[in-house]
Amino acid sequence: MKGKILEQFSAYLTKVLPLASNYGRKTDCDMVARLLESAESKPFVLVVCGEFKRGKSSVINALLKQEICQVADGIATASVSIIKYGEKQKVVRYYNATGDPDDEEITVKNEEIPFSSVGEFSQGTLTDLDNTLYLEIELPSDVLSDGLVIVDTPGIGSLDPRHLFLTRQVLPKADSILFVTDTTEPMMTTELDFIKDSILPTNKPYAMLLNKADMISRDERTEYKREREAKSSEYCGVEVDCIPVSASQWVEYNSTGDEKKWKRSNGEAVLAAIDGLYLKYREFQEDMLRQRLIQLLSDIRAEMEKSLAELLNADFETRKDVCLSELNKLRALRELISDEYSDLRKNISSIIENSQDAVLSDFTRDTALLSTEKLEQILNTPEAQSEHGGEYVVAQLNKELQLIGNGIDRKIDSAIETVLAELSEYVSGINVPGRHFSGGIDGKMASVEHSLSENFVSVTRHALPLAGIVGIGQACAVTLGIASCLPLSIAAGLYYVVESIKGNRRQEQKTHILKQVTPKINVAVNELRTYIQKRYSTFSKEVVMSLKTTSDEMTAQMQEKLKSIKECEDGIRKKLVKENELKSQMKMTDTLMTQIKVFNTNPFAK
Repeated sequence: MKGKILEQFSAYLTKVLPLASNYGRKTDCDMVARLLESAESKPFVLVVCGEFKRGKSSVINALLKQEICQVADGIATASVSIIKYGEKQKVVRYYNATGDPDDEEITVKNEEIPFSSVGEFSQGTLTDLDNTLYLEIELPSDVLSDGLVIVDTPGIGSLDPRHLFLTRQVLPKADSILFVTDTTEPMMTTELDFIKDSILPTNKPYAMLLNKADMISRDERTEYKREREAKSSEYCGVEVDCIPVSASQWVEYNSTGDEKKWKRSNGEAVLAAIDGLYLKYREFQEDMLRQRLIQLLSDIRAEMEKSLAELLNADFETRKDVCLSELNKLRALRELISDEYSDLRKNISSIIENSQDAVLSDFTRDTALLSTEKLEQILNTPEAQSEHGGEYVVAQLNKELQLIGNGIDRKIDSAIETVLAELSEYVSGINVPGRHFSGGIDGKMASVEHSLSENFVSVTRHALPLAGIVGIGQACAVTLGIASCLPLSIAAGLYYVVESIKGNRRQEQKTHILKQVTPKINVAVNELRTYIQKRYSTFSKEVVMSLKTTSDEMTAQMQEKLKSIKECEDGIRKKLVKENELKSQMKMTDTLMTQIKVFNTNPFAK
């Protein structure tokens, strides 16, 4: 969707903007503008996928008119390659810097590699790939110069589950999908399952290529095409367009220019299918913009109708008094929200502090028990006095810390949910004129909860390095040497102490362990307490920001009230002028909606 279509939508949006600003829909209008900008600049991402050794890489090479994706007998594509336009050849490898494919916390780094090394990092075993996640390849290709991006994926049916995982990760980022099968193998259940369970749920346009069509006769092509389409339709419940193609003949045509090979390749049908996918994708974008604009205009018109009804039924003196009253209430409440020493702000801080105190109280009780009674119980057990008593003590301490850690995030999340509910109930109980403020505060509270879920991850990382990107409780389940839930220095210290005092008397052993363990447990406890405090500190800041945003919105409402008061003072004299203005705007809105509905559509289509 380029050129005149985008220009026309942009022209429509320019006409809508003043109306949106006048009727409180500027934010919605900006969102449509961002969609329009994205439609203009976003490349068209075509993902090529299918079973391994079906010729996906060969099809891509044929499309690009050069051998970019490596093709070799017995060696399958094992990583994702993203191929896009660039002024010169360039390959950037993205890889897992931790070096462990099973590590839950992945550190992604990148490096530029020689173009000749593409095969080295796109095919082979996981060891061969050297932890490669994907390759980003830039080419000065005419095929890609208009914004086409082609993504080569690993085979979905290989023995390596990583291949299917990588392919499924790529699909949501696709704009359209080419699924490649071939004539040398019957269509497998894994292929049908992939279409049904992975491709169809994306709601992206797709087509099926029947590769290696040069290996069968023309009549057989027709039969194979019919059989693939029927099986896909029966199994997946949708119609699938299957296009016979010979990537090998296409590649030979690219190098020789032999028109017979081009005809045998059926490449023209593939290019037409890609154009069709591109058209469907652009139609989807156009329809999305159309619906957003129409919805925006409908909302604006509803506001116009409301304003017109109020104008026609207005008692100007009474309306002025009401506006003045609401203005005073808004001003008073804005002052309450803006003044950090106001009763409202104090009560909000009190609610948050009480919640934090409750969580810290439970935490203090649990850790105090761990450092005293539970530690004493562990040391008094027969297992602690056995040959492997040191390992037993460490394991039991880990279990206890794990129980505490498991409960921290859960308690904080639950407490914050309760705080949000109390804040919403508290604010809604204040006498606020109009519905916009109460609706706005509910929305802002919800956005606070959402944004914190991301902020707290970084807090956790800084507070407890073992936490990674999961919760504290989950991090405790990761085995790191002898003591998975304690910092490595604690674990090493505990092990050394326990091993060094074997054979000493029981009381000396307990005393020595207590002396060594208690300070280190206190360090871990302090880190957890700091983590709790940081989460609540971040939450408090977000609530303050939410209130500031609400105050800004109330300022805008106050300006609207002032405007209404002035209109009331103008009285009957301007009533007719305003009525005509609203009716004119409504007429223009209706005209715009009609134009947008029929723009670039077939008026004779059913």
